[in-house]
Order: sequence, then structure tokens, then C-alpha cells
Amino acid sequence: MYVAPLIIYLFLCVLVGYRGRDTRLGSFGCFLASVIFTPVLVFVVLLLTEPAGYQSQK
Repeated sequence: MYVAPLIIYLFLCVLVGYRGRDTRLGSFGCFLASVIFTPVLVFVVLLLTEPAGYQSQK
């Protein structure tokens, strides 16, 4: 009964972790942050921040 939402939640956390593989936190850090907070919140933060090692053109 509660297994399906838990599997979906963990799957979303894994996707967010994969998306955050090029960030300073890394994939495991983003995965852990999405488990502690919510995958949607961490995904929005990932979209608003730039990847690690990104040099802006000035």
C-alpha cells in the first residue's frame, strides 16, 4: 500500500542525484539532499546553480 509512493520517491531522488553529478556536491550528495529535503526542491536548486568548474565569460 505504501510501497509504490516510496519507490517513486526514491526513483526521483536517484534522478536528481544523476542530474547533480557535475556539481560540487556530486551525485551522492545531491541524492542525499533530495532524500532529506524533497527531490523537487533540490532539482530547482540544481537548475538555478551552475555546474562545478564552470567559468563565466566576462
